[in-house]
Order: sequence, then structure tokens, then C-alpha cells
Amino acid sequence: MSLTYYDVMNADLSTIKSAATAWRNMGRKFGNLRDDYQTKVRGIAKGDTWQGQSADMFFNTSSKATSHELFGAKKQAIAVGDLLDDAYRQLSSLKKAVEGVRDEAQAAGMHVNSSGRCFYKGYSTSSKEPDFDPKDALSVEMAEQSWTDAIAKAVRAVSDADTGIRLALEAVTKDNDGKGATRGFNSRAMGDVEKYEAKRAAELGTKINSGNELQPKEMTEFRRIMRDNKEDTAYSRTLLNSLGADGVVQLTNKLNDRIHGGRSDGKKEFSGLEKQLAGVVKTATTVDEKARSSDQRFLKSFLADMKKVGVKEYDLNVVDDAQANGSQQTRGYQSLATLMQQGGAYDKEFLHELADDIRSVEDPAKGGDPEIWNLYGTYADGKQIDISEGGWFKNDPLDGVLNAMSRNPEAATQYLDPSSKQGADRLDYLQNERDWKQIDRLDVSDNGKSGPAIARQDAVGNYARQGLGNALEAAMTGHVPGTPAPDTIPKHNDSQVAILEEVVTTYSEKARVDQSAIPDNLRENMAAALAYYPTDVYEILGKDGMEKSQENEVSIDREVMTRFIRGVGEDEGAMKVVQDSQSIEVAKNLDRLSRDDFSQGSDLAFGTLKEGGQVLGTLDGVRVDVLDDMANERISREEWDGKLNYHILGTPVTAIPGVGDVAQRSIDVITSDAANANIDEIESMTREKLIDLFSNDGDPGVVRMASERMNALGFQSEEKAATDGNLQELLKEGKSFYNLGLLDEKQATGEVGQRN
Repeated sequence: MSLTYYDVMNADLSTIKSAATAWRNMGRKFGNLRDDYQTKVRGIAKGDTWQGQSADMFFNTSSKATSHELFGAKKQAIAVGDLLDDAYRQLSSLKKAVEGVRDEAQAAGMHVNSSGRCFYKGYSTSSKEPDFDPKDALSVEMAEQSWTDAIAKAVRAVSDADTGIRLALEAVTKDNDGKGATRGFNSRAMGDVEKYEAKRAAELGTKINSGNELQPKEMTEFRRIMRDNKEDTAYSRTLLNSLGADGVVQLTNKLNDRIHGGRSDGKKEFSGLEKQLAGVVKTATTVDEKARSSDQRFLKSFLADMKKVGVKEYDLNVVDDAQANGSQQTRGYQSLATLMQQGGAYDKEFLHELADDIRSVEDPAKGGDPEIWNLYGTYADGKQIDISEGGWFKNDPLDGVLNAMSRNPEAATQYLDPSSKQGADRLDYLQNERDWKQIDRLDVSDNGKSGPAIARQDAVGNYARQGLGNALEAAMTGHVPGTPAPDTIPKHNDSQVAILEEVVTTYSEKARVDQSAIPDNLRENMAAALAYYPTDVYEILGKDGMEKSQENEVSIDREVMTRFIRGVGEDEGAMKVVQDSQSIEVAKNLDRLSRDDFSQGSDLAFGTLKEGGQVLGTLDGVRVDVLDDMANERISREEWDGKLNYHILGTPVTAIPGVGDVAQRSIDVITSDAANANIDEIESMTREKLIDLFSNDGDPGVVRMASERMNALGFQSEEKAATDGNLQELLKEGKSFYNLGLLDEKQATGEVGQRN
């Protein structure tokens, strides 16, 4: 029976503290009694005065059992005392939380009755105005219910803790040591409530593993225990030790069979259990600097246990059933990586060692088998199961761990840092050496004709390298992919810059031979990474003779960066991120120019138009090159280019940091009607006509943006049009270097020779 608000508020918890002291005193007395028994009773028997069969019987049976029971009584009594102390701490803290919510409700003008129901009294006991309309009945009712619910939630937390304490107190008295008298005292008694809850959770998890259904009451209990304790270290480690790595894998598979299988009942409950189990793994494997040695001992023990089952084959019905042409099993590391997708930011030591352990069993250079994770079909890509579930199962466990690593950017940066020998080796393996073809495809007959089957090559899954892409983005930016970008662009450390330089150089070299060489699932991550280095990319593309950028000291050649962006540009969404990010940078630089800069034609103004023109010209050159290469493909050139022309603020910009007022005023200029007047004809345009579209049919973006800045500073149309003024010269400079940027792109991608 659950506790009520009245129970909580009227409970005298001091009696628990008193009882704890009494139990520990009893334990000490049992200890003294055992000491006396050992010396004054058994000690006599050890002498020469008592010999024969009766002495042997006493030694071997009676006295030994009695001594053990006295020891067990001491352990059990002290453990009960410790449990009661634990109970006092928990219940006191949670009761204060209830009192705190009650006080807040009263401060908001509520009367709280003995049942915890809230009623608005018509005035506030604080100077703070109520956050509802006291004159509106519905508003008042909603406020009353909201405070009532808040109090009920706090009371439930007390009741849940009380249930766990009762479970522990019942378990501590059970003799499970296998020694001494039957149903005697418990010499293995523990003084931690959460450890007993973990033991119970392990029992329920093992029942699921054995294929049995939990009764409704058991499921409620299991969910409560897991929900309340997943962030408790003692609980989490006791649960993992009780289940063992083998049990964790089996439980993960059983949960996923229910979540992703054909049965519709219980999906929400089992999904919640999986998230909580992932939280347990996260908590248990965290290394705290204050308890480093003990934390590392557990971590190493768990990883060693995982090594034993990481390559072991397991039944997973939703995977086996998805393969109509045979039977297949999954491996332990695949299930663990799948489980980890449900957790938060795991500890870096756990992530690093687990990733290296997985690599060791797949890397041929380390004696591994590169096909060890291969599975038939592409069920994990959502084709043979529900497409809405996508790649829920991580048939590539290393990529799955890298995906989890992306939620801890510091861990990703340290793991992939090429400044260290280990980091350089990992990065090289993942980018250049690893076999990413992990989808087995069944042999097929020769076009339906009789004869031997034709072997089909392994395939790369639709979700291959997603984890790598996210880990690389996190490692280069220090930001968790997919989360809202910060308002200000961060300064990057040396390791982040080193990874950026290595990644850009590596894939730029690949793009020299094949412009589509950057894998599909990396392009958006690469674009997002560049968006976190906007000033650096701007300087690399726009300034001549630069060895290192000023902001983050990035050392990448203009031609190398251009080829890299060309490879990224195969994906229109990724290209839009790069283009928008650089357009914002151009807009910010133009926004720094004063009226005098424009009217007097200052060096700053000419430099800004030169650099901005070259940057935007290079990016439009990439657009031209992609569109030209699409001429003989089935991909719609119009669709690709059209997606780049949506207003930046009308689409999600979570990948772009530093989007501010300047962007809101200036970016729409890039997609003016004049520049896109012939967009409907783009399917049939040659390279030359495409260049004319961007350069001649409408003013280049930098010219339009500069003209817009002039308008904001109060210049009139006739002033801008005057052929003998600095304004016109500045606009000509911008267009000239825009065209030079188009030429630079051609040179970088091998379309033309060196420019003078």
C-alpha cells in the first residue's frame, strides 16, 4: 500500500535512527559473544583435556556451526543498522522535498489540506505575483491541479523509497550463505538498500532471460527498481555483477524482441526498461577521479567479462525472423552497442577501451576477422522490419560505440587525436583501412537460368559510418551533433584542430581522384564541422598567401579545402550548411564596414569585397561543378540546386553556430529572384551557361550583399551607380574576385590549369 501525504508529513523518522543504533549495538554484542565463545569454549576444546569422538563431533559440527551463527548474527544485526541508517537518510531527504513543494505551493497562494490537495486561497503569502490569472476559474483550477500533482509526485518518491527499504529489510534476514544452521543468520548481509534492490532486479531480469513472462505486479516492481536506481553506483554495479555480461546481453535481446517484435502489448514498458538498463551500464562504468582505483577495477572486470561474450552468438528473434532465407544469430558486442544507444554520455575510459576491444576482434592487422559482424539482409536499415525504426540494431558495434562516443565530445577528441600515436592509428584505421561492408547478401542464380548461383559481394549498409560521422563532428567541434548550436562560436583546442586538418586533408586527397569519395553518411557531419570554423574557412578560401588562419590556427591549403568542400557538396543539405555558414561570415564582415569605409574606398572595404567575393565565388564554383557532373545522372539538378536556395531562417539551422541579427538582415540577399530567374531551365544548362547564371544573369551574392549594406548606411541608388565613385569600384572588385573564386574552384577540382 502506497504512502499518503498525511503519512509522510506525520512520520517521526527519528525512531528509525534510534533503531539503527540499537541494531548496531546488538551486532557488537554478538561479536563480543562470538569472541568469548571462540576463546572460552572452543579454546578449551582445543586443549588435551577433551579427546575422542565426542570432541571431534563438537569441533567438526556443533561448535563450528555455533561460531558461524554468532558471526552471522553480528553481520546481520550491523547490516540491519546500516540499512536503517540508509533508510533514514533517504526518507529524510525525500520528506524535506515534499515539504519544499508544499512551501512553494503555499507561497503561490495555495492552501494544502491533509490529503495533499491544493486550493487557491485568494491571496499570495509572497511578494511574487501568481503565474496564473486569479480571476479566471479555469486558470485557477489548472494551477491547483498542477500544485496537487507536484506534491503527489514528491510523495510517490517517498513511497517508492519506502518500498525499496522494505525489500532490503526482508532480504537481509534470509540466510543465503550456505553455512551454519539451516535458516540461521545471514553472514553475507549487506547494509545498502540499493544492493538488495539490484539483487531483486537481477532475479526479475533473469526470469525474463529464461523466457518467462513477468506477472503484472513483478513488472511494476521491476520498472520501479530500475527507474529509481539507474543512477546509483552501488545498485548498478551489483546488478551488472549479478547478471554478468552474458545476462546483460540476453536481457537486451529479450527486451528488443518485445520492443521491435510483432506483439503490440508492453512495448512502452520494455522500451523504458531498455533505457534504464542503458543508464545502469553508464553509471556502473563511470570512473570518478575521487574513487579512481575502485572504479577502474570494476570497469576492467566488466570489460573482461564482455570480452568473453562479445563474439559469442545469441538468439535475437527480430533479427532471425527478418531473414527469410535462413537463420542467423547476433553477437554480444552488437547487442551491447545497441543498448548503449539508449544511454547518455558514457565515460571516456569505458568508451575508449570498449572501442579498442571491438576493433581487436575485427582488424586483420590484430588477428581479427573483418566479417565477424556480417549479417544477411539489411533489416537493421529498416527494410525488413518497420522502416520507421531505422537502424535501431547496431549490427556494426564499433560504429555504434563511436555514435555513443559522440555524446561525449571530449572522449571523441581524445580517441581520434592524430597528435598521439594511438589516435593517429585509430583515425587512419577508420578512414582508410576498415572494411565497412558488413551486409551479407545471398547468392542468386544467373538471371533465373539453371546453373550454379552467382556469389554477390558484401554490401555497405544504409547506416554505415553514421557513428563515425557523429564522432568526427564531435571530436572536431566539441559539440554534440544534432543538438542546438551555441549563439557564439567556440574557440577550438589544438587536438580538435589537428583532427580537422587530418580529416580535411585525407578526404580532400580522396576527392582528387573521386569527387564522391566522401561517404554519404559523413557529408552532413563534415559540413557541420566546417560551420564551427567559419572564420578559418573564410580566411582559407578568401585570403592569399596564408599559412595558418588567425582564429584557430588551422593550416589547410586553399586548394585542399576547396576539394574537400566539393566532396561535401555531393549532398545538397551539407552544401547548404557550408554556403549559409560562409554567407553569414561575409555578411558579418560587410556589417563591420562604416559609411566612410565605403565612400572613401578604404583598404578594409576593398579587402572585405575581395575576400568575400572570392569565398562566395569558390562556393558557387562548387555548385556549378556538382551540377555539371550531374548532367548525365538521374539525379535532378534542379532539385539539388533548389534546395540550396531556401531562406536560411526558414529551415533548421541547428548545425550552424553564431546565427544572429546580421544573418537575419543579409542572408536572404543570396537567394534573390535575379540570381535564380532561370532556375527552371537548370536541367539543360551546360557548364558555361551555369557560370553565366551565377556570374552574369544576376549580380553575384557578394555584390548584392554589399549593395544591401550600402542601402543600410544611407547611400542612394545614384551614388552606387556613379561610375567615378568608390562605391562602383568596390562592387566591381567584389565581382572580379567572385569570378576569380569560380576559377579557383575549377583549378582545385582539375577542370582547368593553373591561373596566373
